[in-house]
Amino acid sequence: MYWFTADEHYGHANIIKYCNRPFNSVAEMDCELINRHNSVVGENDTVVHAGDFTLIPNAKIVNRDFINLLRGKHVFLKGSHDRWLPGNVALWTKVIEG
Repeated sequence: MYWFTADEHYGHANIIKYCNRPFNSVAEMDCELINRHNSVVGENDTVVHAGDFTLIPNAKIVNRDFINLLRGKHVFLKGSHDRWLPGNVALWTKVIEG
C-alpha cells in the first residue's frame, strides 16, 4: 500500500494556532499524529511525506522522536521547513526495519 501525506509539522507548536489544530500542546499533537499514522499504515507500506515534516533541524532527533515511531517505509520530499534533511537534497528515503 502507498500513502501520501504532507505538512505534518511534528514538533511545531505554532502550527496549532496557525492552522487551528484541535490540540492543547505540541506533545499532544505529535502523539495523536503518530497514533493516527500507525492506525492505518502497515509495516510494509510506503509513505510519501510531501514536505514540511518538521521544523526540528537535527536529523538524529527527528529519527528518534518521530520517524522511528512511524510504521512503514518512508520517502521524504523536502519542504521549506525540512532543515533536518541532509544538504540540498530534494528527496530522501528512510527504511525502518523492525
